[in-house]
Formats: sequence, structure tokens, C-alpha cells
Amino acid sequence: MSVKMKLGEVRITLEGLKKIVNKELPIRTAYRLTKIMKAINDEFTSLEEARGKLIKKFAKEPEDGSKGPQGEIKVDPEKQDEFYKEFVVLLEEEIDLDINPISIEDLGDISLSPADMFGLQIILEEEIEAPKKAQEPKKVKKEVEEKKEEEIEVEVT
Repeated sequence: MSVKMKLGEVRITLEGLKKIVNKELPIRTAYRLTKIMKAINDEFTSLEEARGKLIKKFAKEPEDGSKGPQGEIKVDPEKQDEFYKEFVVLLEEEIDLDINPISIEDLGDISLSPADMFGLQIILEEEIEAPKKAQEPKKVKKEVEEKKEEEIEVEVT
């Protein structure tokens, strides 16, 4: 089965997977998660390589040829906007992963934070529903005003 995701979702999904790969799970689920982790990790590696090339493209070469304290190359502050524009285009790129999603039931009784679940939603068979929107302030205000009018009518009679 193929799962579509954007490159910008790769890191979030990978972080969510890291939370569950060391948990005790049924062998079938563990196997499927291993395959999913490998596919997403491969995409993450490719994404990081592309990001590195972009950084080099927009880097400012130090006059003395030195690099940062950790050997890193930094984007030239004057070219940051250009870097981010190109990087955002890359993060919006849609990819197809040849993976079989898992169900929430496959995860058993493990505990996860909402943030972890958010990161895993792409690899889950079930869609996680977004919380329902709170009522719009204008609508609530209108309802309160209508209640006040009803109360005033009761008091006047």
C-alpha cells in the first residue's frame, strides 16, 4: 500500500516512531513498524542531504576558510530568505511511501502523548479527528444577548 506524505512531515513522523519502536509490541506490529521506520528514515536521510546542499548553496564562506565551532557551515544572513523559500518548496514535496499503515489497536496499551500521536497519524489506518471548533465568539455573544433579552422580558411582565 502507498501512503502519501509531504517531506515536511517526515521529521515529525520519525520522532513519533522513535517513541514506540522500543516498546514491547506483538511481533507482527514490531515487524511492520521496523519497515515503516526504515522507509521514513531513508526519506529523512535524503531530506537532510538536500537541506545540506541548500545550506552550501546559500552559505557565506568565512574569509579565513574556517567553519563554525562544530564544523558546520551557516547560511549567509543576507541570503536566508532565499534559502527558506527554496527549503519550504522542498518540504511541500509530496512523496509516496510503500508501507502498510498500522491500526491504533496494533499498538496495544502503550502510552503516548498527543504530540506523539500527531506524529504517528500518517502511518495509522484510522484518521485522528481534529478537535471540534469552539463556537465563534460572535455566535456566543449573540446567544448571550438573546438570553438577556429573554430575561428582561420576564422581569418586565
